[in-house]
Amino acid sequence: KEETRIKIYKRDASDDKKLGGAVFKIYDVDKGTYIMQDVMTLDENGNEAESREEKRFITDKDGLIIADGLSYGTYRIEEVEAPEGYVLDSEPQTIKAVKGSGAGIDSDGIPYFEVNFRDSKTETWLKKTDITTGEELAGGEYTVEDRDGNTIDHWMGDGTTHKIYGLIPGETYTFIEETAPDGYTIAVPVGFTVNEDGTVTEVVM
Repeated sequence: KEETRIKIYKRDASDDKKLGGAVFKIYDVDKGTYIMQDVMTLDENGNEAESREEKRFITDKDGLIIADGLSYGTYRIEEVEAPEGYVLDSEPQTIKAVKGSGAGIDSDGIPYFEVNFRDSKTETWLKKTDITTGEELAGGEYTVEDRDGNTIDHWMGDGTTHKIYGLIPGETYTFIEETAPDGYTIAVPVGFTVNEDGTVTEVVM
């Protein structure tokens, strides 16, 4: 049978950086099934058993997946896991792999089709405000820690919103005031969870 391949490229939406570690599945529309793979597992008696599961395609350090050995037809490419610190591109892309209409032919003579996915980093806004006026305050020293107490960011307050890019969607962090602006007492730490839908996570202390 005639073969083709699909190349899936994964990049940062803002700076086009190539992104490894993104996980995709490929749905064969004509067959009505995901591309499967055989996996060896152990049954309860410790014997090897073969089962089939939906194949997970993972981008390499160059942000590339090459799905080989495909027949011509229609395929739906779905991102199922984003690289760390990025928001999942939940919009599948469909490729109609029709003979003679590919993006090019590889050196081994096999024609290929291309699809590009772009992910955006998460964006988190941290504000220190006066409880009465709601105005942002200058001064003070602030830290964001992850759930294990590791410092993710540290800054001095300058009266503007502090922005952090690339926190992990769905993860919980803590916004801590190390020293307060003059005339204020240190505030209670604020826990927050990063939005998973790509919207800005706003945290006010």
